[in-house]
Amino acid sequence: MQTSIVEIKPLVVKVSEKTDWTFVEVETSDGIAGYGEATIFGQGDRISESIPSIAQSLIGKSESAIGSMVSETSQERERLPRAVVSAIEQANWDIQGKRDGKPVYELLGGAINNKIPFYANINRRTTDRSVDGFAASAQDAIEAGFNMIKIAPFDGLQPDMGSEGDDLFATGMQRIEESCAAVGDDVQVMVDCHWRLNISQSKELIREAAALDLYWVECPFPEDPNDCYDLTLLRDLKDSLGVRLAGAEMGINYEYFEKFVAA
Repeated sequence: MQTSIVEIKPLVVKVSEKTDWTFVEVETSDGIAGYGEATIFGQGDRISESIPSIAQSLIGKSESAIGSMVSETSQERERLPRAVVSAIEQANWDIQGKRDGKPVYELLGGAINNKIPFYANINRRTTDRSVDGFAASAQDAIEAGFNMIKIAPFDGLQPDMGSEGDDLFATGMQRIEESCAAVGDDVQVMVDCHWRLNISQSKELIREAAALDLYWVECPFPEDPNDCYDLTLLRDLKDSLGVRLAGAEMGINYEYFEKFVAA
């Protein structure tokens, strides 16, 4: 039986005072609904408003039209339409899995791992931003059953502050140290810097990450795919110390990621 898309609409879930998650619901003529995520932090309203206009051309068409839309937007430079189309594509996979009675991973070729590591990002739930507040929040996550946590400790810091940012950087480092001490050696700790450091601070953090055995350091300084010189310097240091470096989360196409991989 040939089915068609009858409705595409946004769904917004408020998960904290600062955070909304934006999803897309796609419903087909045989009554199956699929869901995909389109969240971009700080752009929830824009995404919700754009979903009807982006999705309008799909209404009444078969699900195969989603594949055509994905191809058409593959070179789109703006993140928002790519996020919406990605969510619609995710929802389509969800629909196919429900229709076939199979988990989506089977449709994608089968499971590679039987388990996936799961960590607690405690940043936005940590309302007490003191050093002790971070440590207490980290302990809460461990008591809830997590053995991996991620923190974002560098509040207010910007990479161009110079010496004015020294105190903010020092406080962030204290938050890391106390959080690690609070959870113990058996818990893996990750640090998300939200691009707040300069290259000198990033190097200091990498050295501290090695000393504390952090699981990874994420987005330490502003990323520019057309200028990866500082990233190359930091990669040499982190490789020599055995520290993992995560980043490039703002990328949306092959060309963007290729430059970081080659750095």
